[in-house]
Amino acid sequence: MFRVNRSDEGIKWPVHINEPRSGGAVKQHTINVHFIIKGQETIDELTNGSDLEFMLAVIDPVKGWEGLTRESSTNEKGVEEIPYNETELEALLDIPYIKAGFIEAYFKCIAGVSSKNSGKRQRTG
Repeated sequence: MFRVNRSDEGIKWPVHINEPRSGGAVKQHTINVHFIIKGQETIDELTNGSDLEFMLAVIDPVKGWEGLTRESSTNEKGVEEIPYNETELEALLDIPYIKAGFIEAYFKCIAGVSSKNSGKRQRTG
């Protein structure tokens, strides 16, 4: 039996970011983002605003994301976690292929499209 859950409960969802490479190739990176599933009316209202406003509304402000790093000269490993906050999100959404990954992942999440086959061609017939 299917039980409808109408809460703004968060869900951890993989976001696939396809980084363009020379020669038409891409390198796929996967991070996890904690999305909040909003009602359709709210989504309709949010799509009329900026991409930043939309993502701020649908990413859990406490949990944010996991697995997002950048180079660091102050860390012995050479990388550091990028903390979730509005400034970092705005900077990331300014990179078109990252923004595309975030938006695509959220809409696949709310549509119930499995992320297991994302980025892979589906065989038919």
